[in-house]
Amino acid sequence: MTSTEPAYETMPAWPPSDWNGGRDQIGIGGRLRRNPHLARAQRELRLARAAQQDQARRDDARRKIIAGALALEHFEKNAGSEFGKVMFRLLDEYTRMEDRKLFAFLPVRDAPPPATETDEASKAA
Repeated sequence: MTSTEPAYETMPAWPPSDWNGGRDQIGIGGRLRRNPHLARAQRELRLARAAQQDQARRDDARRKIIAGALALEHFEKNAGSEFGKVMFRLLDEYTRMEDRKLFAFLPVRDAPPPATETDEASKAA
């Protein structure tokens, strides 16, 4: 490398020659004015991020619906398989009382009795 130019780019002079120290942002009474272009860009960025989060949430819900539908279909066709037994046990164990009606194959259960003070004391001990 025999060039006389430095291997790095030179930094531009600071402050730039057209910089006025932010005086263009000062309005009546010495208060700062809000840059309308900046405000618009920030609003668009917020909206884009919100739309991206909404799409991610919809995609996640869709993925769970598809996976659940496949699992239920496999369960219905292969109820006696190891998968079917585990699926039944998990649904029976974790399905809320008000959601049990969605699964016709689950046995109807009475609501569990409310916890008493003696039950809570024995759990704490």
